[in-house]
Amino acid sequence: MNEIESKKLITFARLVKEEIITQEMSEEETLSLLSGYIKCNGTLSFKNQKEILVIRTQNAKIAKFIYKKIQELFHAESSFTYFREINLKKNSIYHIEIMENINHILSTLELFKDGFPTYPEIRIDKKVRPFYLSGVFLAIGSVNSPYKDYHLEMKFSEEDDAKFILKILKYYKSNYQFEFKLFKRKTKTILYLKKADQIADYLSLIHAPTARLEFEDVRIERDFLNSENRLNICSSQNHQRTYKKAQEQLEYIRFLKESGSYALLSQKEKMLCDLRLDNEDASLQELSQLFLEKYNITISKSGVNHLFSSLKMKAEEFKRKLEGN
Repeated sequence: MNEIESKKLITFARLVKEEIITQEMSEEETLSLLSGYIKCNGTLSFKNQKEILVIRTQNAKIAKFIYKKIQELFHAESSFTYFREINLKKNSIYHIEIMENINHILSTLELFKDGFPTYPEIRIDKKVRPFYLSGVFLAIGSVNSPYKDYHLEMKFSEEDDAKFILKILKYYKSNYQFEFKLFKRKTKTILYLKKADQIADYLSLIHAPTARLEFEDVRIERDFLNSENRLNICSSQNHQRTYKKAQEQLEYIRFLKESGSYALLSQKEKMLCDLRLDNEDASLQELSQLFLEKYNITISKSGVNHLFSSLKMKAEEFKRKLEGN
């Protein structure tokens, strides 16, 4: 399998997430990322009558990253395991189970205070705020490939968590105009973006600059192709209208010739009839140019159109007279 074929098997969302975890981070930045990640992807459970913190993910690299950082920062007894789901996809699920220092970890990450869940303050301070958002995206975010529809979303189990993210994003309103939409889907609350420029900005904010560049390159290419397609469609429609109008003009010119009414036309009208008969597909502008080239007569596009209107009126008038007789 070559590199291109291999890359196709990796989703764009996975590329974004794996870029995030390769960034250099200070201890405070790492704590903010862990705070966002565990807030959205950590559950408290009991095992052997002991409280444990459980984290699950389908991404091996993210699992190893989270496990490593928890060990480095908290030195807590933990286990790292994985198993395959019993379904058609047979996805691997990676489990991190933290079995000690849980209260210390949760309070340091500002996820619990006095035994109750809470929202962080220090972990969303200005300098480290983007890393909290990065952690949330690692846990519950997804983004479509720019080759598909533009769509970035985060899927929350709790509506209050989604509203907390909207509150954080207000800090960026002077630099970014993120227009996240919120809606409920069954038991989940979804925040999503649909505008390509805002998705690109959000990728930068959560520390995925390379993914942002790839996204922008594809977006520019798509926009160019869409513009070209629109121009082609427009050109095709204009050509069809020109052709249809020309056929109508040919019809009443032939009637004028066959009915003997042609001799009653003005000199310019006769010239236009001859030009149209010899140039069935020509536009009004092209007929204007032919007037100049063949007869050395300057006549505008609107002047050509006015002559055709006059011809049509005369054809209809002659036709009524013939039918009256």
